[in-house]
Amino acid sequence: MNCTNQTAILTLSNCTNQSIANQTLKLPTSMNATVPHIPPPYTKEEMIARATAYVVIAVLSILGNIIVMLAFYIERSLFTTFNLFLLNLAVIDVFTGIFRMGFNLIGMTRVVGWTWPFGQALCDFGGWIQGVAFTANIFCLLIMAIFRYLVVVHSKGHLVTRFTVTLSICVTWIFSIIEGLMPIFGWNRYKFQPLEQTCLPDWNYDKSFPIFVMVAIFTVPLLIMIYCYVLIYWTVKKNSQRIRGISFSGANNNALQKIAAREAKVTRAMFIVFATFVICFGPYSICMFLLLSAFEIWVGGAMAFFCGWMVNLNSVINPIVYPFINDRFKRAYIRIFSLRWKRDDAIPLTSNSNNNVTNIIRATTTRRTKFPSKGPSLIPRNGISTKSFRCKSDESPVATEFIYNDVSD
Repeated sequence: MNCTNQTAILTLSNCTNQSIANQTLKLPTSMNATVPHIPPPYTKEEMIARATAYVVIAVLSILGNIIVMLAFYIERSLFTTFNLFLLNLAVIDVFTGIFRMGFNLIGMTRVVGWTWPFGQALCDFGGWIQGVAFTANIFCLLIMAIFRYLVVVHSKGHLVTRFTVTLSICVTWIFSIIEGLMPIFGWNRYKFQPLEQTCLPDWNYDKSFPIFVMVAIFTVPLLIMIYCYVLIYWTVKKNSQRIRGISFSGANNNALQKIAAREAKVTRAMFIVFATFVICFGPYSICMFLLLSAFEIWVGGAMAFFCGWMVNLNSVINPIVYPFINDRFKRAYIRIFSLRWKRDDAIPLTSNSNNNVTNIIRATTTRRTKFPSKGPSLIPRNGISTKSFRCKSDESPVATEFIYNDVSD
């Protein structure tokens, strides 16, 4: 059979490797059998370059996120409610660097042909690792955005406790583990994908599972996160304007300005973590869409490698970003690199804050005409009003800020 005839059914066994490398495979839609896209063979130099790129980000990811976990150990003030999400992301990124990138390196350096030579069990395990890391990362960011949305937009800080955050993190891991097991138990299957040089769900075997991953695991959470952060930004901006419009004198006025600035800073920090995720995962989602589309659009090996590499690069960026958006991380990093690893005995600022904030909370309890509450009368406890959680953000920007300070300062 002539391999240059584009209208004929391609018989791969009769085609030479050179003809495969120089042509784009376009299979007729009437074919019952599915012939996978076969990327051009990589040269030895290309394989070395790809493996080196993955070794670099794997080492940086593991070391960087171990530093993050060490920062939590020596700087106890980092153990605030919302920072537990960042600690969980560090665990996910170490998991990614060791196992997920490890299987990518095995595929690049040990697989000679286009089939997985180490047995289906190891392929299933590698595919499960990929699924767990992918899902856990996305849903951790999703829960973090939802909780931040509840605190800032709806003043539901009393719902965001260490118990609820820890429970949500556990549920996220359980769901990720179950989602990764689905292809093993019959919904799709894991197969070595030459384009990405690792075991992933078989796009040609049953497209319902990849579509489920694309829609339910990536697109819907992404849209929810965008919605949350848009409303968070709008609420923070409105509350900051309201605080600037309130007339206080002396220390109270300065403290209000600091509170508004800190709320905006921490919200911006969380958005930066989300934005880096979108930048790193965006190209991969586009590649997945092209592979799953009805048009059978070809994705080249170089593009597939770049998209997969960008996904793993996210694990390297997070530890670099943290000290620039959080002064406590910066302080912990300085101590780590100065080899001063003695654990700080300071109590995390979760139930109390600094003197300025305490004074402002006391001011809200004495100025109830300016800061009305829909709940019962305010009852101070340790200098902090426990009922200010019931205030709406439109009515009491200071109470909203107190909620933020209580759970995420």
